[in-house]
Amino acid sequence: MIAVANRKGRVGKAATVIDLASALALLDHPTLVLDPQGSATTGHPA
Repeated sequence: MIAVANRKGRVGKAATVIDLASALALLDHPTLVLDPQGSATTGHPA
């Protein structure tokens, strides 16, 4: 489990998570992104 957190907003947490999950998926690691605010899908439609 990897958690990405920061108390300040707009610091790139969602972009970091998407890039990390994508890289792990390309290496055939199972990935699951939990995004309670929906920020990860704002610029990355599923």
